Amino acid sequence: MSGTEARVAVVTGGAQGLGAAICLRLAKDGFDIAIVDLPTQKEAVEGLIRVIQTENAGRRAIAAYADVSSQADIQAMTDKVVAELGGIHVFVANAGICDAPIPFADSSIEDFDRQMSVNTRGTFLSLLAAAKVMIAQGKGGRLLAASSIAGLKGVGAQAGYSASKFAIRGIVQSAAAGLALYGITANAYCPGPTETPLLAAQRPQIAALANIPIEAVDSILPIPLGRIGQPEEVANVVSFLASPSSSYITGQSFAIDGGLNFS
Repeated sequence: MSGTEARVAVVTGGAQGLGAAICLRLAKDGFDIAIVDLPTQKEAVEGLIRVIQTENAGRRAIAAYADVSSQADIQAMTDKVVAELGGIHVFVANAGICDAPIPFADSSIEDFDRQMSVNTRGTFLSLLAAAKVMIAQGKGGRLLAASSIAGLKGVGAQAGYSASKFAIRGIVQSAAAGLALYGITANAYCPGPTETPLLAAQRPQIAALANIPIEAVDSILPIPLGRIGQPEEVANVVSFLASPSSSYITGQSFAIDGGLNFS
């Protein structure tokens, strides 16, 4: 990726939360952005496009709606990005879901299958389609995927989510090994508790499970740095992994959790 060549980054689950922060950071870094999300997120996507274009003169941003668990949607999405923006240089498979925390013994196969479909199948389909575009371009590329600290250490109240996020790390390692000869790297980022709409929605569920007031939820998390992370802090790591500075890093998983993973 030369300094004068247009660079294109695709971010799935890009409408809000971590995805929106990543889109904003990569646009600041000089990428044209394809924001991928469900059609139900159209208003949020269009608002984010306006912000990107206003804050980053000359940067392009487009919407590309898709259900990441659908191979047909993913193919249509990548075709649209290539047609409208000219290629794909960085692909961030950020889309994912997380069901409410429940005791392991109360887990259901329906919840498990849904999270595996969106999180794991969606990541596999996304990285596969992006890799094919990058191989055809012949200029290398960066594949990034959202795992989680729940993909580094199993969480008893989130069996399906943990399984899906462990699997994403396996996909990333396989991609890294299989695509290195094309100059394509693959890495995962593993956020801990981060101030997003997902965490906001889960606080009442965590409080009920732990039988504590909702105001006490954050305080029971043993985070050595003593606070919840911010989306921009995750986006900073993605920015590094998308940059030339990470050219000798592949197949790795990076915890962004204030030290929670080793506490």
